[in-house]
Amino acid sequence: MTGGTARRGAAKALSVRQGRCPGLGTRVALQGAATVRRSAVHRARDVAVTLLSLAWKPVSANVLRLSPPLRTHGIPPVRPRSGALTMTHHPAPRSLSLPCGTLVAAGLSLALASCSGGAAGDPDNRGDFKVSTISTGRGTIYPYRIRAVDIFGNPTAEVLNIEDIDTLKANVNGNNGVLPVATLGTAAELPDGNPGNHFLQFDFTHKLDVESILSPLLSNQTNAGLTGALNVLGYDPATEATTTLRGRGFVNGYTYFNEAGVLVKVKAVEADGEFVRILDARATGFPNYQGAAALVSKKTFVFVADSDNSLATFDTFPSDKLLRLVVTNAVRDSEDDVLEQEVATATTVGDDTL
Repeated sequence: MTGGTARRGAAKALSVRQGRCPGLGTRVALQGAATVRRSAVHRARDVAVTLLSLAWKPVSANVLRLSPPLRTHGIPPVRPRSGALTMTHHPAPRSLSLPCGTLVAAGLSLALASCSGGAAGDPDNRGDFKVSTISTGRGTIYPYRIRAVDIFGNPTAEVLNIEDIDTLKANVNGNNGVLPVATLGTAAELPDGNPGNHFLQFDFTHKLDVESILSPLLSNQTNAGLTGALNVLGYDPATEATTTLRGRGFVNGYTYFNEAGVLVKVKAVEADGEFVRILDARATGFPNYQGAAALVSKKTFVFVADSDNSLATFDTFPSDKLLRLVVTNAVRDSEDDVLEQEVATATTVGDDTL
């Protein structure tokens, strides 16, 4: 190979990298580049451009969401017996269009970062960020469940979570409906039967950002100290009024305490084997039973009934209201990603006679 041939090939490739892409520029560049030995940077650049074009997929794309948009007040309640799932599909965004020079530069940066290791995400936050379960500690409120049917359409002993519309369609019929959601008992008892506060457990698939759920603002103390990204509401069917239930929220054992007019985030509870250990005396009364360690997971929000600002006196949620549980996409994970699927469900204290 002569030096002139190499210089001409390199010049043609450079013209494409600088953004001059008219007509057959790309083909000419490839022909010119074929006459020289391609460096590792060139190969990484091409791979990165391909990956970048395929990976342009914002969080909101291809996400199943509840429809219509959720509201925290003033909408008809979601009844716990209802198994209806109304979802809409958000189409994928149109392809990204960038000047070729910009795309190559971005791809080259991506390739170089990949070669040097880059910044890895939290392995505990892989996959879709969504609500995995909502429970009373004794039974499941969400997701809704249904018994699998046999080839004759008869219900079997196998219970399935309804996580998509196909599962519902394949198993629901006149003899097999959606199972009732779990309800809370009328007594102030823990799942093991010992005295204790009522609570609701929200489990997510990613680690949670505490501040996206628990508010450091005094003005939000009338909202049970919640930001509004997640709400625990009481709906009175007689008056159609909706109010925030009284209680205290914990994320990963953290909560806010009012200290001389300033809210301070405190690690109040931690796991101790299968049980929990109280780290702050003001959290005495936090549910503690075999299995309670799950309540202080980094992926869990717990709302404990508290009508008098003291967990040490055991409380129940009101039995004359429908308990509406609303989780919006304002909830963030520990890497500031948004929740991909909103949830609204409900339960009651005692039998559902409301």
